[in-house]
Amino acid sequence: MTGTSPPVVGARVATPEDRAQVDRLRHLAEEEVRSGRGGAALLAEHVVPDGALVLVGTIGPVVVGQLTLELVPAGPSRVAELYVEPEARGVGVGAALVALALERCRTAGSTSVDAEALPGDRATKNFFEAYGFVTRRLTVRRDLGPAD
Repeated sequence: MTGTSPPVVGARVATPEDRAQVDRLRHLAEEEVRSGRGGAALLAEHVVPDGALVLVGTIGPVVVGQLTLELVPAGPSRVAELYVEPEARGVGVGAALVALALERCRTAGSTSVDAEALPGDRATKNFFEAYGFVTRRLTVRRDLGPAD
């Protein structure tokens, strides 16, 4: 009986050839974030520093996710972006990306790693908590308009 092996899930550092896929995934992430509570404010403040490390998650040879890491040696690093295509969720792509990011942070001597989840986004919060992240601060905001 011959069978085919399931595609291999993995993560690696992005290459210049991945640029179009990473840009596409960032666009999809922005659309998804914008629709969430607090998403527009988060996007307005979102900055990815020059020199950030971009990782890609793959199923077989296909790029289906990306993680952008602000790597700070001897300081707190930060997951600036994490997105996996909805059809590729739940099979380990995000886990592979986080594992590689944590490995890079440990190697660089980072003291900690921060990540963010939008208010009410339990799936993202639970995802990070499954990998040992803990909530350490909640920030609340009230936007002021001309009538305030």
